Amino acid sequence: AVFVATVNNTVYAFDADKGGAALWSRNFGTPPNHTQVGQGGSCGPGNYNDFVGNIGIVGTPVIDASSDTMYFVARTVSGTTFTQTLHAISILTGADRASNPSVVISGGAFNAKDNNQRPALTFANSKVYIAWSSHCDVTPYNGFVMAYTASTLAQAAVFNDTSTGGANGQAGIWQSGQGLNVDSSGNIYVMTGNG
Repeated sequence: AVFVATVNNTVYAFDADKGGAALWSRNFGTPPNHTQVGQGGSCGPGNYNDFVGNIGIVGTPVIDASSDTMYFVARTVSGTTFTQTLHAISILTGADRASNPSVVISGGAFNAKDNNQRPALTFANSKVYIAWSSHCDVTPYNGFVMAYTASTLAQAAVFNDTSTGGANGQAGIWQSGQGLNVDSSGNIYVMTGNG
């Protein structure tokens, strides 16, 4: 199977051998547009925009093959309320995992509107690790790493890499879109940018 997650907050499963219509697909709510998260114009040379259009599921999901569970973060908007939610679904059917299928992300100075969930999610130490940066360096934002226990989705840790920097500490965790680095002892390593 091939799994596809989109910025329109839709996840698909396709048969990699036969092709054709999706085996299943699900939508996870209305995503904000790039103009709603403060990126309404150019934020760099040459009219550069980090994103154009919807900004729903951005970070690549991670799959725990032992439980056939996919984890991903979907961003939604309702009026002026922005939410980022960690979801756990079956890769076999797309259905919510029976226990604890989702949890709204929060912690510290985390702001669901301003913090961009850019890196791929990482599965290690029986936890799902999620990191954030910004939208094209549009402030305010902080670099965050959060860990959630995979079996329960209980929040296990919150790390703000600029905890003394207030609501605009910057130091985003980009990882070039890749997941976090994990060594053979289970230690987590990240790189920061912009501060």
